[in-house]
Amino acid sequence: MPDCDREGAFACQNVVEFASDCVKNMQLRETQFRADAACVSGTHQPEISDRMRGILVDWLIGVHKKYLLRLETLYLTIDMIDRYCELKMVSRKHFQLLGITALFVASKYQEIYPPEMRDFTKITDNTYSREDIMHQEEVLLHTLNFDVNMPTVLFFLDRFTRVAKLT
Repeated sequence: MPDCDREGAFACQNVVEFASDCVKNMQLRETQFRADAACVSGTHQPEISDRMRGILVDWLIGVHKKYLLRLETLYLTIDMIDRYCELKMVSRKHFQLLGITALFVASKYQEIYPPEMRDFTKITDNTYSREDIMHQEEVLLHTLNFDVNMPTVLFFLDRFTRVAKLT
């Protein structure tokens, strides 16, 4: 057991006995489910360009900041968008819907008090209705096989800073 795990042994929520196994599991899941960034645009997604993905991510960062969401929520959102785009074609018309729906799902998964559905419809200037987002949520979750809990870069950054004793 690394020293960084041993130091937190008295906090019952740390479950230090399993820390190494958890990290190994997350590393395995990362290699199994990592999205190929090339699949988000180019030949796999003819209607979506790298520039469009960048615009969507910038917009999602703004929404993320507006609602004071956790970083984990943002990283999970982007991960779900990329994994979805690797598996299904997305039209230009529905790309923002995919983005706001991924943020909606990630918020429900990561946040104690996620924004409400009306906040997500309002932030898109009512371009998408409640029903649009709910339908896209169903499609997104089915496409990802309901596998939402993915290790993001933030998990590994936190782990590395503990091991390096930077916290």
